[in-house]
Amino acid sequence: MSSSLKGIDYVIRTGGDEFLVVSPNATDFTKQKIMKRLEKKIDLYNKYNNRDINYKVSVSVGCALRSHLSKDSIEFTLNIADKDMYNNKINHNNNHHNNNHI
Repeated sequence: MSSSLKGIDYVIRTGGDEFLVVSPNATDFTKQKIMKRLEKKIDLYNKYNNRDINYKVSVSVGCALRSHLSKDSIEFTLNIADKDMYNNKINHNNNHHNNNHI
């Protein structure tokens, strides 16, 4: 995961299979770039490393931006990212389900 980030970004394991990425001075554009790099790395891993295994590595991502000037707590920002992750999961599952029935 850390190979998908830049030198100023940090990956922090928050528990189990949950990780937090801290990217100082990130923008919406930066956020999208990080997510695309991460998805590309996972796709490449699945393509070249899981040929003989009947499963694929996947990721659920949630994002939130917080300025260092923000008065919101870190917990509030993490809660936004967590809700975003669950919304993305639901959208992904709905899209996957719909694509299988076309």
